[in-house]
Amino acid sequence: MVGADAWLGLTTIRAAVTVASVPLAIVRPLPQALRPLWESGILRSAISAALNLSLQGRGSRVDARDRAEPRGATDFEDTTMALTASTYGKAQVRVMRLSRDGDHHTPRELSLTVLMKGAFEAAWTRGDNRACVATDSVKNIVNVTAARNLDLDKEAFVRAVASVFLDTYPQVEAVTIEALETRWLRHAFDGQPHGHTFTRDGNGFGYVGLEASREGAVLCSGLRGYTLMKTTQSGWAGFVDDQYRTLPDATDRIAATSMDATWTWTGTPADYAAANARALALMIAVFGTTYSYGVQDSMYRMGRAVLAEIPEIAEIGFAMPNKHYIPINLAPFGLENPGTVFLPTDEPHGQIVATIGRD
Repeated sequence: MVGADAWLGLTTIRAAVTVASVPLAIVRPLPQALRPLWESGILRSAISAALNLSLQGRGSRVDARDRAEPRGATDFEDTTMALTASTYGKAQVRVMRLSRDGDHHTPRELSLTVLMKGAFEAAWTRGDNRACVATDSVKNIVNVTAARNLDLDKEAFVRAVASVFLDTYPQVEAVTIEALETRWLRHAFDGQPHGHTFTRDGNGFGYVGLEASREGAVLCSGLRGYTLMKTTQSGWAGFVDDQYRTLPDATDRIAATSMDATWTWTGTPADYAAANARALALMIAVFGTTYSYGVQDSMYRMGRAVLAEIPEIAEIGFAMPNKHYIPINLAPFGLENPGTVFLPTDEPHGQIVATIGRD
């Protein structure tokens, strides 16, 4: 039901439009009570009919612009109010640049937020997007800049991104860029830095769990969210090939995971801390220095290595989700991507879980 005030408002607007023969666009601001009628189409039809009746007597017709559908929020624009601040862009633009010098690789991973200020008011106040740079283009600019600047540190890289906007688009007055860095630390084996094995800075949490009863206790140690990566020597091939498969075989890809590992003690080591550190070192060595045919393959061999060297551990369980690094298609920009620019993503991700125990 529509109240009397709403119908009175409708009658008033129809009369004003019919007598004055004014374009639909200047019948504003619209009373609050009439907005549901406008959004349902009833009010638009009434006003359109009034305009046509008014103009028919003069041998005129309604201009197409007056019959056009309203353009979003501009229908209710209040000329007493102004747009006082605005900015837009793209957030969580994730990119990893990978420099390759033979077997010596250097990953540089960032998640960027890029926001522009400039002559974009019309997009807000008139629904006019002609000056706007699409936010998808913002992402593409970051990726192209990454491909052209593999070796820049993060400070120089954000300057390079900003320069593209300021040099390309005169309507852009200022660019604000914030980036969070995922810091990958080169791992060393026997004191020698490895070419393509990395662990994340500030990595993971130690874990301990205990189930105790009057009959005895089960003690577990482990890690949660321990993130490691190798930038080569990993593949995934030969899996089921049917009508649902889109993923190609890969024999040289980035392998990365945020590992949960839990090992169960049946004996007491001389030093828990030393034994836990040794378990982690063994897992990283298998992961980083041997070819992986898949996470399952690496996981099984990591567990076997721990059990073989630490007899006080009865079993070890793993949950190792894939952290994907997807090569970015740079062909639309006339660039090749020889395995150097990647989109980091972990949603959705493969989830691989297993327990390795003693016979």
